[in-house]
Amino acid sequence: MNEEQFESHVDMIPIAGCWIWRAGFTSNGYGEMSVRRYPKLTHKFSYELYKGSIPSGSCVLHKCDVKCCVNPEHLYVGTMMDNGKDAVDRGQNFYSSQTHCKRGHEFTIENTYRNNGGRGCRACKRLRAKGLLWA
Repeated sequence: MNEEQFESHVDMIPIAGCWIWRAGFTSNGYGEMSVRRYPKLTHKFSYELYKGSIPSGSCVLHKCDVKCCVNPEHLYVGTMMDNGKDAVDRGQNFYSSQTHCKRGHEFTIENTYRNNGGRGCRACKRLRAKGLLWA
């Protein structure tokens, strides 16, 4: 697919500068298209079409926070860690707004630990260590 064909499925919004994909979508709102019979996220396709290849292990992230935006000027390459940090910084991460763990313990400084980029509950961890709690 060339730039002209790609852009025929896009509405360009002059005020925000977003290029809104209007053809197919994933269940969580990202633009999706078929490339050689395989699904492809449109923001990744746009990045590759206009800017070049995506380095291995990298993600294509949005500066504008519009999931269906395919404007190459709104896209940049980052890591999954960058993506998670952006979501938290912009208030879009569901877990960052939680004040208590799933068992009702409050996430305080004393009761919270960092775990693989996320957070965990120390009270639950102590209960697991004693064999009183599973998973």
